[in-house]
Amino acid sequence: MSEEIVYSAVKLKGNSRESENTGTREHGKGKEHIGDVEYGAVTFRRNEMHNQKQHPTGCRNYFRLAGGALFILLICAAVVLFIMFSGSSGGQCSDGWESFSGSCYYFPHDALNWTASRNQCMSVGGHLVIIDRKEEQIYITQKINKSENDFWIGLTDSEKEGQWKWVDNTDLKLKFWHKAQPNNSKGFGNHTTGEDCGIVRHVTRSERNWFDEYCGSLNNRICEV
Repeated sequence: MSEEIVYSAVKLKGNSRESENTGTREHGKGKEHIGDVEYGAVTFRRNEMHNQKQHPTGCRNYFRLAGGALFILLICAAVVLFIMFSGSSGGQCSDGWESFSGSCYYFPHDALNWTASRNQCMSVGGHLVIIDRKEEQIYITQKINKSENDFWIGLTDSEKEGQWKWVDNTDLKLKFWHKAQPNNSKGFGNHTTGEDCGIVRHVTRSERNWFDEYCGSLNNRICEV
């Protein structure tokens, strides 16, 4: 654009006398002067149009950069969410706990009665295990089959005989009772209150390994969080 400004200045110097007249005295030069002005205007418009042609390209580059930055931000957000949810879903369990399908499980080796077992699980931030999926039952069975001990689960009908509930007060729906269980045995008169708490026991080649048991007996336990 500086080229066009210099050119106009040169032409105006050559026609300085014309600028003092109305343009009728030296009609030919007046035309020439007008032509110069028009030429300068045309040149300016051409440069202006050229700049306008370049402007959309700049916009496209800007939107391209903005889109790339947005894409990177979305990827970062997805990674952060994945880490957060994987951590909260049991992917990372405390020492001594085992992870399975979004939960953490603890199999302590000491023996307590059912009530003490429930309280101990609560003291570590969990509860006696609630088995509400077949996959979970299979997992529990595989774990306890490595031991000959019985394990308390979070199941009881101590409030109302025959109405089994989990420790979170939900009704029992999915059942894995062993045959003839629960039978509420009185233990030949050793415990007149009957068997009001649930255990899982090693049973060869069977996932139906739930038994009702006297709540005061001493067994291992399974905590879940």
